[in-house]
Order: sequence, then structure tokens, then C-alpha cells
Amino acid sequence: MIGKKYKTRESFISFYGNDKYADMFSNYQNNRYPVRLLGEYPIMWENKTDGCYILNSKGEKFYSTLQSDRYQCYNFEKDSKQYNFGETFEMNKYTATDKITMVIDFKGRPVHIELEKCE
Repeated sequence: MIGKKYKTRESFISFYGNDKYADMFSNYQNNRYPVRLLGEYPIMWENKTDGCYILNSKGEKFYSTLQSDRYQCYNFEKDSKQYNFGETFEMNKYTATDKITMVIDFKGRPVHIELEKCE
């Protein structure tokens, strides 16, 4: 992968000769991999984030189980701008609270989805 080859933005620019190409490549990768489950980006020079997780009202974070048999869904329809994301997280009925927040790392920015238990 090109992004793994160049550990810094400067080395990428040095090889390709123009910082415009680094911006284009970064934009391309953001669109190709919009959700970063673990916060890792395919380009080495981009900063790692907290990734995707669920936060309960006690402040506890629950990350993906990363088990091979977990539920996961990553469907990205580029033209219609629809993104379907599903994942299995470590939270269970004992650690769940009446209010939870799901944080999805979307193109390097956290998107917060707040959920509240209905009666």
C-alpha cells in the first residue's frame, strides 16, 4: 500500500514532487476508507484517533470485539453518499446504561450518536 511506504508526508512529497499529490492521495483514502474502526489510517503520516466505540453514561468505553464471528457491515455507496456501518462491540446488558453514545470515526472526525432507552 502506498500510504504505508511513506512514513511522513514530506517523504511522499519528496518522491512525487508536489504537495498537491499528497492532498489528493489523502482525500482519496478518506473516501475509500471513511470509517476507521480502530482509529488507524492507511496513510502513515495521518494521526491515529480513538476509532469507533460505545460510551456509557458512566464514562466507560467499549470497543469492537474483533472476533471473527462478530457481526460487521461496511457498505459504502459512493454515488448516493450512503454509508451503512454495523459492528459488534464489547458492551453487554450488565454494562449498558439508559443512555449510551456511539462514536464513529468518520473520515478522521468523531460522529456522536446518542441513544436513550425507551420505557
